[in-house]
Amino acid sequence: LTELKNRAPRPEVVEVHDTTATDPDMLVTLKAVHNAVPVPRHWSHKSKYLQRRRGNEKEPFTLPPFIQATGIDKVRESYQEEESKKSLKQKARDRMRPKANRLDVNWSVLREAFFEHQTKPKLIVHGDLYYDGKEYETTFDRYLPGVLSTELKEALGMPDGAPPPWIVNMQRFGPPPSYPNMKVPGVNAPIPPGASYG
Repeated sequence: LTELKNRAPRPEVVEVHDTTATDPDMLVTLKAVHNAVPVPRHWSHKSKYLQRRRGNEKEPFTLPPFIQATGIDKVRESYQEEESKKSLKQKARDRMRPKANRLDVNWSVLREAFFEHQTKPKLIVHGDLYYDGKEYETTFDRYLPGVLSTELKEALGMPDGAPPPWIVNMQRFGPPPSYPNMKVPGVNAPIPPGASYG
């Protein structure tokens, strides 16, 4: 396994069972090709894909915000209240002779909701595999190193234009080793205009 990792162009794609292949070097080279989608991890599992009973409770479905803005859920609630008040005879009669256009919906509002204000749901990237509970995981895509959010500045008690409290240690020891090329104002970059770093 170690020898195969040393020979591989991208050692992180090498797995334990790759050593048992007829031509391991060719297999690892194919896996290292740009935009190659890996074989899903559940290929060797006994249970079927997404058939495991997980302990987490699924949240009830909620309408997307652009549909909620139309007020359709309020109309549906009032319609369901009316339905619950009906007797079995009335429900059977409605089933036999259904009336069309019962929901009083402004169609122009619905059209605007679906064709103008509709937002795309967050999708997984190419080659990424979905598994149970993936949508509940926290992602750090929206965070950038060195960029402080307003919430963090408020939590640290930083006024506008003030340096972060760790600036002294950064001036002493340099920028973080994980980000050697990161520009930090007051350390390896000029301070922002209008700011006073004492």
